[in-house]
Amino acid sequence: GFGFKKLFWLTGFLAFVISPIADNLTTALLMCAVVMKVSGDNPKFVNLACINIVIAANAGGAFSPFGDITTLMVWQAGHVSFAEFI
Repeated sequence: GFGFKKLFWLTGFLAFVISPIADNLTTALLMCAVVMKVSGDNPKFVNLACINIVIAANAGGAFSPFGDITTLMVWQAGHVSFAEFI
């Protein structure tokens, strides 16, 4: 299995990678549910890991028009092209 340190970094990385494809909220809810299930009865770790996941999901979602509702609205309004997000 994974230790808490490895799980912390792995879930943060996965949240960063998934959030440009899915939206930030979906990614955060999915990854936090995984952390809550895997970590057992350790509320301190769950809190820290979920904070890490939310930050990573927000950072990853900013790189794509689909990852964040604000960037989606800007892209749909035609203010920037898809290539400008990348």
